[in-house]
Amino acid sequence: MKFCLRCDGARWVCEAHPDLPWEFGDRACTCGAPGEPCPACNNDAEKVPDMPPDFKVEEVRDFDPVIDVEHDIEEVEKELARMTDAKKRH
Repeated sequence: MKFCLRCDGARWVCEAHPDLPWEFGDRACTCGAPGEPCPACNNDAEKVPDMPPDFKVEEVRDFDPVIDVEHDIEEVEKELARMTDAKKRH
């Protein structure tokens, strides 16, 4: 991998100042904003971005939300009916 001038090779930049490395090196941003993967060198949409060198995984979870559109529509319709009834009573 070539040395990235945007993130100084840290692979992460400041979210508020994406032209500065995030918390690493002499040019690191000190504003306290969260970091984000460097758009120049850590931007592969096909994989999880490389993490900062001192990153510690606390918990690993698979994210596969179950979406039940029919159930959601029914719940919304019930809530709307309840709100409409409550409004009529007042």
